[in-house]
Amino acid sequence: MYAFTLLFYWRFIVLFGGDGPLFFQYENSHTCEAHWLWHLTFLNNIIPWKGDDYCMNWTWFIACEMQFYLLVPFFVSSYYNNRHRFWIMILVAWTMASVISLVVIVKNDLSASYFTFKDEYWTIFYQKPYTRLPAYLIGMIFGCSYYTFKHEDAEQEFY
Repeated sequence: MYAFTLLFYWRFIVLFGGDGPLFFQYENSHTCEAHWLWHLTFLNNIIPWKGDDYCMNWTWFIACEMQFYLLVPFFVSSYYNNRHRFWIMILVAWTMASVISLVVIVKNDLSASYFTFKDEYWTIFYQKPYTRLPAYLIGMIFGCSYYTFKHEDAEQEFY
């Protein structure tokens, strides 16, 4: 479905659309020829690093979700087999993401206010996976904790 949407946006929207008030943005900054591969590999939020990708630029979040989804088996298997290792992995991943975010903020002199952000705020900070990983880790922690609540506590009642 994603590949079809990319193809439709890249090749067919010009045939069917073109009269809307924001269509000039599509005509002026259409870069799917240069970046379509990064969309299909879900790396469009990383590549290009500092430049804008106007080829379906709203899909940066799908790329983050896919990248984090590839991490899930490692975290869940460690939770199931060795809880101590799971918590260490969570702590290391969270710390690394926070340190990288802090370095990017300090190095690029990014403002804390959303209303005073420069264009760099969006391209090098907001849509990158290192800023989104802690929120995903919270969801993984709650999911694993819910599994424990539903299955392991119920088994202990029968013994």
